[in-house]
Amino acid sequence: MTCRVRSVLAFVTVLSAAVVAHGSDASQKIVSAFEGHSYDLWLPFEDGAAFEEALMLLGRHAGVSVGLERVRDSKLPGQGRIASRNRVRTNLTGQELTQAMQTVLLAAPALRTGSGSEIQQFALTRVNEDVVNVRPTSLVQTFLDTTVPSFNVTNVSLTDGVIALHRLFDKEYPDHTPASLIISTGRTDASSLEGPISVSVRTARVRDILNDLVRAKSASWVATYITSSGSYEGSQLTITSSTGYHRTLAARR
Repeated sequence: MTCRVRSVLAFVTVLSAAVVAHGSDASQKIVSAFEGHSYDLWLPFEDGAAFEEALMLLGRHAGVSVGLERVRDSKLPGQGRIASRNRVRTNLTGQELTQAMQTVLLAAPALRTGSGSEIQQFALTRVNEDVVNVRPTSLVQTFLDTTVPSFNVTNVSLTDGVIALHRLFDKEYPDHTPASLIISTGRTDASSLEGPISVSVRTARVRDILNDLVRAKSASWVATYITSSGSYEGSQLTITSSTGYHRTLAARR
């Protein structure tokens, strides 16, 4: 059994059958809908994929959109997983969402770099009834902190909305994103990311626009940077549907 599966196995089966109501209060108990079920994880995480998936699943279950920023894990060819730090089964049953999120953040995996690994620390930077944002404490400012005078999309898919975001930094980002820039994964189809959404804001940060885009479809997002500078170059924006489908749109440079 792989590390990723072990990290989330205890609650994936439960969550896959959930019917989540969007707009739940951010302090609700995360297991209120699953009486009699145990809700636990093996912590700390041994890779970034399991850490990311756990946060997305917590948000999905509580009916809130999650926005996660992280630095890309630069695993080298032949490099194994970070050695286990005495992983233990941690029960989250009955915890409030913010408490459960903090438990997950404290168990974040080390970041692998070309010269080794370093401890990562994450913080909740926004928590309300429909959006939770998470970012590494090492990131002072990223391209998502850019303030734009206006942003308008009308009756577009969520994918097209994210393409419009890319165009804030790359005016010639293509309408029909080539296969080299898009990655789609998941056991479900992409229909939950389609359908019309409209967002119109003035004087807003890009992060807040991204929050507005995904919550219109009860989805979540992940921004992945190639370095701790948090620059647009080499970044990826991933949208995750309420059914677990992922679509990544990468910067062209």
